[in-house]
Amino acid sequence: LRMIDDGSVEEQRFPPLLVYGATIDYLNNRWPKKWHLLHDGLYERCVEAMAALLGERGLRMLVVLPPEEAGDDKYRLGLHHTRERTRFFNLLWRQAARANPEHLWVLQLDHLIESDGEMADVTHYHAGLLQKIAGQIDCWIEAVALGGGAQAEAG
Repeated sequence: LRMIDDGSVEEQRFPPLLVYGATIDYLNNRWPKKWHLLHDGLYERCVEAMAALLGERGLRMLVVLPPEEAGDDKYRLGLHHTRERTRFFNLLWRQAARANPEHLWVLQLDHLIESDGEMADVTHYHAGLLQKIAGQIDCWIEAVALGGGAQAEAG
């Protein structure tokens, strides 16, 4: 998402179907010298610009959203990846998906996680959870590739 902010996304060539793990860009260290602007509209502008880019280029993207209901010890507080930030940024992606149903879908991990033991933290997942995510991605690709509909929520 930083490529949206710095303009380098214009030089990127993307495949027609994309999967993006949003949690990585919820960390302050991914936004050098700009992390303090994330809650002041920077992140929201980047989400909206990404959604517009998808539409302009005719791309489709599934955004994997980190869990909002993980245990407190699973959030990366030292990098300001808090439960509150997760809820807010996830909400921005869900709103963008509803506004762009032909190009943007979300996969909310809270629906797949059976216990906190399936992850080291909200940015690192163990094999069992990764297999569940992969299964959902496969279903999404199959539905999108076969024209299975514009549905804002993948799972």
